Amino acid sequence: MTIARIQESVAEHFKLAPSDLTGTSRVANVVWARQLAVHLSRELTDASLQRVGEAFGGRNHATVLHACRRVSDRISVNNGDAADLQRLKQIIGHQQS
Repeated sequence: MTIARIQESVAEHFKLAPSDLTGTSRVANVVWARQLAVHLSRELTDASLQRVGEAFGGRNHATVLHACRRVSDRISVNNGDAADLQRLKQIIGHQQS
């Protein structure tokens, strides 16, 4: 599994361009998609915080940790957000096969 593949899957799921996930947009749906992609990159790859940050437009390790924390917080209180995460894991899992 690669970070690039995760970025492509998340972008496609949210009907965004992969470049949206590496850009600087602060539009809510783009930020959420980016945070999910960062979270999945940490969970599904062996990449370091620094490597994940670099793959998402040169973000630092603190930003990567913040994104992971935000995803964990949101999925614990919002079933729709949790469903997004589960659906993305299924999509990415099927791509590995």
